[in-house]
Amino acid sequence: MRYIYCIPFILRFVRFIESWILYGISIHYHFCFTTSYLFFINSILFYSKSLYVYSFLFKGLMMASLLFHSDRNHYNGGHRLYEWLDFIMIVSVVTYSVYYLYNKQTYDLLLMSGVLLCFISVLYIYYYGRIIGRYCGDPTPYVCELYQAIVHIITFVGHIFILYV
Repeated sequence: MRYIYCIPFILRFVRFIESWILYGISIHYHFCFTTSYLFFINSILFYSKSLYVYSFLFKGLMMASLLFHSDRNHYNGGHRLYEWLDFIMIVSVVTYSVYYLYNKQTYDLLLMSGVLLCFISVLYIYYYGRIIGRYCGDPTPYVCELYQAIVHIITFVGHIFILYV
């Protein structure tokens, strides 16, 4: 019953995406800023399951991600403080995710394989992409931003899997 509270946020996000598709609103360089709000939906869902530390971490990740992606100069070196803050929050969420899954007594095999698939996908798109200069490491800011937004979406889905494992 608690999930009813997050429905307006999800509907607002879906309508926003629909407006991009239907009306052709320019989304140039705003992918990551917009998809950072998915972490707030994660925060609400974890709060509704009484996982308050997870909820707090996702609120922090959302704020750090919004700060980092609101700075349009981060492709040129921009504010390193925002980048480090974002990195610290990412490491915090990943560390707590591993801790949470390690202490879980029972696992659903299908959901756990979904978590692993999402995690490997993020590693491939972000880190391997930076190594080979594609995906998130592409020299074109538009392509880099697009794949970073895809990483946000995959992360959102992966943590929904973790929530229900």
